Amino acid sequence: MSKYPNPILPDFYNDIAFSVVVTSLKKETVNNNPDVVTRVNYKITAEYGNYIETFMSDCDFLISEDQTEFTEFSQLTEEQVKQWCMDDEDLDQMKASLATKISSKIIDQQTKLLTTTDFPWQSS
Repeated sequence: MSKYPNPILPDFYNDIAFSVVVTSLKKETVNNNPDVVTRVNYKITAEYGNYIETFMSDCDFLISEDQTEFTEFSQLTEEQVKQWCMDDEDLDQMKASLATKISSKIIDQQTKLLTTTDFPWQSS
């Protein structure tokens, strides 16, 4: 069961191109193993036509005291680390949020809503 309610996704959700870019890694010595990745910082981007939205996030890894086998840092691949981010239980919620932001921009543009910083209560 998800900790989030089911999001209402825009009709074009399946046409959005989502991508993940790893921006940094946190390494620590864990259970006598040096350079164990304990956090991945990443950026997820949603692209639909001319609309692009991004979200910065991170994955923290809780490592049990009895875990002793890790992939050597020098053997990690970009795809492997990206997959860790893709497996983040919050990823679907982030993708839904990005899709909602794009949908809002499209609706604003289609209805030609006027955004202004000139307020009626301000004098000239």
